[in-house]
Formats: sequence, C-alpha cells, structure tokens
Amino acid sequence: MSKESAAKALFSTLCATLDDMQWKYTKEQGDKDDGEDYIIRTNVKGDDFTMVFFLVVDVGRQLMYVKSPLPFKAPQERRELVAQAVVAANYRMLNGSFEMDLTDGYIAFKVVVPFAESIISQVTCKYVVLMACKMTDVFGGAIKNVSDGEWDLQRFMQFCVEV
Repeated sequence: MSKESAAKALFSTLCATLDDMQWKYTKEQGDKDDGEDYIIRTNVKGDDFTMVFFLVVDVGRQLMYVKSPLPFKAPQERRELVAQAVVAANYRMLNGSFEMDLTDGYIAFKVVVPFAESIISQVTCKYVVLMACKMTDVFGGAIKNVSDGEWDLQRFMQFCVEV
C-alpha cells in the first residue's frame, strides 16, 4: 500500500471513529513538501477550559498525532518553573507528553502513533483521542495554576502524585 493510500485509510478510520463517538469536527488538508496532511480540528469542554484538538495524519512521515495547545502561554518570568512542571507531568504519563517552547511560553499536549506498514483500528483511534483528552484536561489546568502563580512546584508535584 502506498504512503498516500495508507494515510487516506487511516484518516477514514479516524473520521469513522469520531462519527461513532458522535463528535463534531472539521476536516482540513495541509500541503507539505513530503505529501499532504489530513487534519481534523475539534473542541472538547474540559473541567477548566475548552480544549482544542488537532488530529493529524502526516502522509510523509507516516504518523498520526494528536496535538492540543493549551489556551494560555506561560509568562516569561515563570517559564522555567512551568517547564519544570511540564517535566514532572510528563514523568507521570505512559503515553503522550506536553511540549513547551521556552521562547514564547507555548504549551501543548501531543501523542504520536506511527502507522507505516500498519493498520490502525478504530479502537486504537478512540483510545488515543480519549487519552489525549484526559491528559490535557487533568494536567492542563494544573499547569495553568503554576503559570498563573497560584501553585508552586511542590504543590504541582503533589498533584501529580495524587492523580
């Protein structure tokens, strides 16, 4: 199966999964030098804020990934502390991780699933989507508390142990 047809098949499975879950979403296509990307954008209401999710099927790299940027950026004066909180959160997770850009304070949750020479099922797609929602919801608000100065690192690390 070609890279393009494998990507299309996975995108179809991903859309069918979201349809079965009765989720609303929009489809987009992105052009890249190494092939087109198939992109889904959706929103989920979390405990602390509405989470935006991008579900991307990357044709060239043969990867599916889910990315959820947090709806805030860490202020310059707290970025080092927030980065430490991100590291602590990542240590507690088996799948996925938060990424942070120290230059502008951008933070997002990301999980990656390679699909080269593989068939990804609806069960796997559902797991990845729901796990990304759970991790973003659970840790996103706590990271915001550190970013806003409401929590110190010790409080955040205690939270990580409790979840």
